[in-house]
Amino acid sequence: MLEFIRNLFTSDFMPHGHCYLWQPGIVWLHVISDSFIALAYYSIPLTLVYFVGKRRDLPYPWMFLMFGGFIVACGTTHLMEVWTVWHGTYRLAGTVKLLTALLSIGTAVLLVKILPEALALQSPLKLAQVNADLEREIQEREKAETELRRTQEDLESRVRGRTEELAQANATLQLEIAERKRIEEEVRRLNADLERRVIELQTLFDVMPIGIGIAEDRQCRRIRLNQAFAQMLKLPAGANASKSAPAEEIPRNFKICRHGLELSPDELPMQRAAARGEVIREFDEQVVHTDGATLHLLAYAAPLCDEKGAVRGSVGAFVDITDRRRAEEQVRASLREKEALLQEIHHRVKNNMQVVSSLLQLQSNYIRDPAALEMFTESQDRIKSMALIHEKLYQSRDLDQINFGDYMSTLVGMLARTYAARAGNVRLQVQAEPAALTVNTAIPLGLIVNELITNAFKHAFPGGRAGEISAELRGNRQNGFALLVRDNGVGVSPGFLPETADSLGLRLVRILSEQIGAQVEYHSLDGLHVKLTFTDKK
Repeated sequence: MLEFIRNLFTSDFMPHGHCYLWQPGIVWLHVISDSFIALAYYSIPLTLVYFVGKRRDLPYPWMFLMFGGFIVACGTTHLMEVWTVWHGTYRLAGTVKLLTALLSIGTAVLLVKILPEALALQSPLKLAQVNADLEREIQEREKAETELRRTQEDLESRVRGRTEELAQANATLQLEIAERKRIEEEVRRLNADLERRVIELQTLFDVMPIGIGIAEDRQCRRIRLNQAFAQMLKLPAGANASKSAPAEEIPRNFKICRHGLELSPDELPMQRAAARGEVIREFDEQVVHTDGATLHLLAYAAPLCDEKGAVRGSVGAFVDITDRRRAEEQVRASLREKEALLQEIHHRVKNNMQVVSSLLQLQSNYIRDPAALEMFTESQDRIKSMALIHEKLYQSRDLDQINFGDYMSTLVGMLARTYAARAGNVRLQVQAEPAALTVNTAIPLGLIVNELITNAFKHAFPGGRAGEISAELRGNRQNGFALLVRDNGVGVSPGFLPETADSLGLRLVRILSEQIGAQVEYHSLDGLHVKLTFTDKK
């Protein structure tokens, strides 16, 4: 018995919907039709029960109950038709039909038995009333069927609309899925490219010979460093190199100094870059280890910003310039030695020229020829002018150039003392701007000044007449210089051309001017005016 009941509810057959090919229109047509028929069948027995309950004088009331049971069984068979669309429990459906058949046969048999008696009991009035009730029931049923059709049409319309919406939504969903797949593929490609770049940067970070430090927080409490920086600081890989770290993490094996003084954490370049949001360039610092070793580092630091532009840390680059500093110290030491040697050379050259000048002075004491004596005097003045150059270079800090304005004032004063006896009524004026000239320019220019001033003393004021000689130097290295030597003496005689004169002094002026690339101009206006324009390139 239990096996029979279990088999009734076993769905081992294919659902009835396969017969409809699962076409929504046919499936729902049958489902809705059977559902409404079952509903109608279930409502009729309720009416009969209500009718029997109200009519106490009704003959054969059990017959109405039998009809009610038969109608309920018929409605159940229609419900089973709906059920078997999705579930293949045909044993259960057949059993329901069997019970419906037995109930209908029983009802029919009993109806046949009481039919003669029922015919005898009916009257025309009651029959008319029954007919009227039947017509009313038929009208209500037609009305219900009309309403059912309307409902079915409305349901089908809604199903069609919903189907179209689902189709459109499905198409949109397919587009979104395709777009999402494309985006996911692009993200995977970008992630792969980013991973490759990260590996490249990490490799570069590790092998770069320059020390690199990265702070991920604005206080620089932790500084990640590459292999080169770890070797500079003598720290193990992965150590925290920050002097701003918590007390237990601060590295103790070195200190950072500048100009011999230890720097506080806030003064360090990476901390300054993160705190102030500025770029630090060429920050010279020394790393002094506890074992006495010292490194000279040239530091660069810049802030790191987030996507909103706020500073979130800093990055620093540290170049070991210890060897360069040692080389610079060696070069400076060598330069100091050479400067001392050059000063000694200038000093000795000046002394030697003074010795030569003294020898000429001693020799001139034995000369009775005025022309020869004058030649000795002029040669002595030329040697003094060159000796004065070497004396100024010996006294100068820069052995490559001298202050020619100061030199020219000293040289003119020396010449004034030399010719004081011959030209006592001649007044000298010197206007010289402080001009630093190289040795290659200063020595020839000094000789030129010597020759021009000497020439003015000798020829511009004959017979002891009074007058004035002026020497002026103006200009700068960028725009060039101008040397002007003027006198208000007798000038030159008509037809005399200083540019082509054969006198030794003017020939020296021409030769020395060409040597320094100077342009010489002569003007005879109230005396002789000479102007030299030249440049001085180091």
